Amino acid sequence: MRHIEAFSRYNIANEWLLAYPCILEFARIRTYKKKEIIYREGSECDSVYVLLKGVLIGYRTHPNGQQRLFRFVKPHEVYGKLTGDNHVLTIEAIEPAVNIEISRFHLEQLIMQHPDILVYLYQQLSNHYRESVILFEDSFLSAEARVVKSLINIAQKFGYANSEGVVLRVDMTQENLARYSQTTRVTVARVQQNLNMRGILRTKPKPWTILRMDALIGLYEELSAEISELGAKNTRID
Repeated sequence: MRHIEAFSRYNIANEWLLAYPCILEFARIRTYKKKEIIYREGSECDSVYVLLKGVLIGYRTHPNGQQRLFRFVKPHEVYGKLTGDNHVLTIEAIEPAVNIEISRFHLEQLIMQHPDILVYLYQQLSNHYRESVILFEDSFLSAEARVVKSLINIAQKFGYANSEGVVLRVDMTQENLARYSQTTRVTVARVQQNLNMRGILRTKPKPWTILRMDALIGLYEELSAEISELGAKNTRID
């Protein structure tokens, strides 16, 4: 009755596992320490994963050593790849984490019995692809706009509202925000200070809290409009 013990211990809420608890009979539950790597970019795809506890980040490393953070993984999300080629991201725990790992071999056996599992997995993994596309489109924004947009994205994924604003339920750091927004810690610190002074963001004490989400969204709209106007001026033919 291993799957029953897992459900009670980790309070599993992933709809896939709730619909098919038999998956846990073939799964392996593993724990990871903070900063521990789950898998590296370039390694072979041999499993699909469900995060039960903690927060993960997915990034790629440039030949010059710089890292671009492409996504955060929160509890109950499915991640990994269904195909047998190599991973394109490195997945790392930014806080202690617990994972369910289902080997591709066992997953193929389950799909033969329950074909709709495949539909669910492709829907989940395609959502992650869309996240990467959006980040690519955001790379054309100014550095300040990218930082603000990244905060909005993180709030949509990890935020919960209370009487003060929107609290980010993730251990946010200037370094990770810089990697996610494809800028520098100096730029993040400058934008953070500006948001703090304007009463939009509070970073101390942790967790970070967005005190005025409407103002943050308004600022992003202003910054993105400035880029659009600048582009129109540069391409205008007199």
